[in-house]
Amino acid sequence: MNCLKKYFFIFTLLLGGFSCKEKEVNPDEVNNDISNLSIKLDQEEYEALSLKMSKGDSVSDEFRLNKVYKEGNFLMIEISYSGGCKEHSFEIIWPEAVILIYPPQYPVVLTHDNNNDSCEAYITETLKFDLTDPDLGFNEESIKVMEIIVQNGSNKEESISTQK
Repeated sequence: MNCLKKYFFIFTLLLGGFSCKEKEVNPDEVNNDISNLSIKLDQEEYEALSLKMSKGDSVSDEFRLNKVYKEGNFLMIEISYSGGCKEHSFEIIWPEAVILIYPPQYPVVLTHDNNNDSCEAYITETLKFDLTDPDLGFNEESIKVMEIIVQNGSNKEESISTQK
């Protein structure tokens, strides 16, 4: 009977170890194959999300903002989150209005949909958003001078600016 318990224990460990596929992620590399990315220009949705967040409500599945910067015409956002078994989606909700100062400031909300991924690998990746997206209407010169303030949709206390 003791031997049977030992085999059952080993089988359980092996089964648990293979229950989630773990993806190798190098945080120094941009890897958009892991997540589904989108940009949405919508003033009403931006205001609705901002209002919910101001009341302390989360508008996103949990993640952590690590770093935000511009690289050429791209907004680069390094994030970390739990998962590893399913594709995750990230969306930037961009307001149509700009804060009228120089350089122009664009507060945006980054949301995360984990698609009910219950795996526990801690993934760090850099999301790459194209700021020349036709919906945004920015040219290279405006991208150079703009400041983008990324607000974490899962934590109203966490925001990072592209300005140093």
